[in-house]
Amino acid sequence: MEPHLFFQLAYPILDAISYSHEMGVLHRDIKPQNLLVDRLLRPFVADFGLAKAIEEPGLTTTGSVLGTPGLPAPEVICGQPPTFASDVYSLAATFYQLLAGRLPFAGQEPLELLVACTRQEPENLSRYRRDLPPGA
Repeated sequence: MEPHLFFQLAYPILDAISYSHEMGVLHRDIKPQNLLVDRLLRPFVADFGLAKAIEEPGLTTTGSVLGTPGLPAPEVICGQPPTFASDVYSLAATFYQLLAGRLPFAGQEPLELLVACTRQEPENLSRYRRDLPPGA
């Protein structure tokens, strides 16, 4: 994805997630497949199938991991309840994947991902994208 197009789409997506959080709703499954773009290049956040109101009682079994492997926040991988920060983490990991063409951390099993995302830094995006502005 070209950087100018990415940034054109990223800001409205950030606004949509921010608005859902203001309304007290967690998405809980942010991933590239749930970020849609129409013919006019307007982005949409889709699939609120796992979403829940923050004050709603738990809907999942303790210790289960929601979301797509490689994208949930470390606390979610550990079986903690998701928070607004968990959505932000997943969105950052999704943006990384869209720009780098790979997930920020490797690993197939939850424990591998937990170790990677709590003890390692993701590779700098400039390794995969030379066309990004400094600090991106």
